[in-house]
Amino acid sequence: MIDKRIRTIWKDINRRCKSDGDRSKKWPTYKSSTCDFEDLPDFADWANAQPGFHMRDGDGNSYQLDKDIIIAGNKAYSREACCFVPARINTILTSCIGARGAWPVGVSWNIRDRKFASKIRINGVRRYLGYFDDPLQAHAAWQDAKAQEIRNAVASYESSPGVDARVVDALLKRAEGIDSDRAQGLETMEPQPCA
Repeated sequence: MIDKRIRTIWKDINRRCKSDGDRSKKWPTYKSSTCDFEDLPDFADWANAQPGFHMRDGDGNSYQLDKDIIIAGNKAYSREACCFVPARINTILTSCIGARGAWPVGVSWNIRDRKFASKIRINGVRRYLGYFDDPLQAHAAWQDAKAQEIRNAVASYESSPGVDARVVDALLKRAEGIDSDRAQGLETMEPQPCA
């Protein structure tokens, strides 16, 4: 069935995959994006069969199409990579690279206190994790908080209708990767800029 929502999503996919230079500057996460679905009917058949497509979150919002949770950094809208997830899951891995400057993810320089601030955004709310003398200490605080945030989001998602096991597996692997980076004293690099 091809309803209005499917048509809107299909139109958005095609708009994102255009190679317009202005679009790449405004939405860098879509630069070089491609679509592997043959046409609108092909996409509609796939979408209607997906866990989460017909679901709504606790606020009544339809689940969103995502192309890079299952395959980090993915640029192709495809059967293998795409999924429908609640907004919280869809935005959990964004990092706003342009907004933070030269510091690691979750770290900024506080001019007044002359310290490195560590912060994280959870459900759209910025939370400060503390001030540190070293940017890697501030980043380690972010790593701990981010891995926990991902696990909390996964636990909530698993108790919701329309769960896609591929999403759960991919997010838990990301949390493990962050934990591993933290244990080795490495900086965690987020795969996608803010869109």
